[in-house]
Amino acid sequence: NNTNNTNNTNNTNNTNNIDPVPSQPKCSDTPAPERCTADPDTFEWGTASVITSFVIAGDDECCFKFPYDAIGDPFDNGLGGALSLAGQLDSINDTIAESIASGSLVLVLEHAGLDNLQAGEFSINFFLAKYDGITEIDAAGNNTVKIDPASIDDGTYPAAILPGATLAGNKIAAGPGNIFLEIDLLGTTLRLNIREALIAATPVPARSDLETGVALTNGKIGGIIMLEEIYDAVNNFASTCECMGSPAKILDDCEGNKINTCTAGSSCATIADNCGAVSFVGIFADIDTTGKNPTQGDAFSIGATFEASGAVITGIDAE
Repeated sequence: NNTNNTNNTNNTNNTNNIDPVPSQPKCSDTPAPERCTADPDTFEWGTASVITSFVIAGDDECCFKFPYDAIGDPFDNGLGGALSLAGQLDSINDTIAESIASGSLVLVLEHAGLDNLQAGEFSINFFLAKYDGITEIDAAGNNTVKIDPASIDDGTYPAAILPGATLAGNKIAAGPGNIFLEIDLLGTTLRLNIREALIAATPVPARSDLETGVALTNGKIGGIIMLEEIYDAVNNFASTCECMGSPAKILDDCEGNKINTCTAGSSCATIADNCGAVSFVGIFADIDTTGKNPTQGDAFSIGATFEASGAVITGIDAE
């Protein structure tokens, strides 16, 4: 998607580095965004989409280019390549598919400000959610969902936003912004912050309506995940594993911290048995956010494809 590439290459502060955290208003700002004080029970949510398929692509397969690519591949998707090398990519994608099918992972895009399915400018808000009165996704739309409070800053204001969205020529493009992704790695669910995120997709008019939601096909999501945050997520979980001595930083010393009296097959045992592989894939980080190291990155790019059906947001999940 060349239009997104052009926009994203302007995401630089100076010639030496990029800002991996696009600034966006927060509810702690003065003045705060209007939605920060909105009542969820009476708020009129924007038309929405619920993701029915989400696949982390293999290296070089998809989806965007980013500044300061330390490798030079045609597409930036270092995480997909590293997970493939570690033998984890198929397993992670299988787990994501199973979680979406069971309803334990519900990803919702709110098209805030979109009031015309022919053309418009709006924002895409990225939410975790749960089903509300449905047990599975209907391709025809009208899939009712409630938003996970963890996805809300305050009121109805989202914690993850892709600003600058446009609909033109039956193509949606948005970003850069921030979104969150939950993946199952080494037997535990890690919530990762995707920065500099971009999205592109094609609406499906026959299955889209402002009242019942927007169906999307040929969807692509790309962005950057800081290597340190992946390590922190794994280390933070390992620190809860008493069977490994609750190591503060298992990835810094896999062998030294590997007490491993954990039950075989448990998440803690899986981390203990595979922490060397996780440490190893870090050398394949392909994005250098400092712009100073042409051979070794401090972040992974990620590319993923998705499909979505129309959804209706009914509120925030009180539980």
